[in-house]
Amino acid sequence: MIGERQDGRWDTTVGPALKLNLGTEGARIDWAVGAAAHYSLRTGALEGAAVTLPVTIRISDRARFNANLAWDHNPSAERRNAAFYGAQIEYDLRPDLLLMAETYQRHADPLGVQAGLRWTPHRGPVDVDLLVGLPDGGRETTLTLGLTFRGAGPRWN
Repeated sequence: MIGERQDGRWDTTVGPALKLNLGTEGARIDWAVGAAAHYSLRTGALEGAAVTLPVTIRISDRARFNANLAWDHNPSAERRNAAFYGAQIEYDLRPDLLLMAETYQRHADPLGVQAGLRWTPHRGPVDVDLLVGLPDGGRETTLTLGLTFRGAGPRWN
């Protein structure tokens, strides 16, 4: 669920985000494929969709580097379809709390940055993210509250 302000009006978008891990759990380098879409609760319109290829490199027992390459569809953007890429560093402060910082860019758009915390109560299937960011090259500041529910998927490898 994403809250956003557009044309002076607040809107909330919701939608699925699916990720299939293609690597081996616990490996130094891991990769996956993902897909996501989000729809406006106000209008019911598709607000965006993406197909992603994330890669994770384990730096140490407590630190990871993540890189993403994606195709992004945004019906309201000047270029409706564009490449999207990003990089993130994560550091475990304790078993249920990690610090993260990332930078990302949709092709030819201003570079975005954000940083914050991810809390995973009891190291369970729920993550709560709190991030502050500059999504558009620093013209405005955002505060993001994210909630992720993870489920067990098929084990093919």
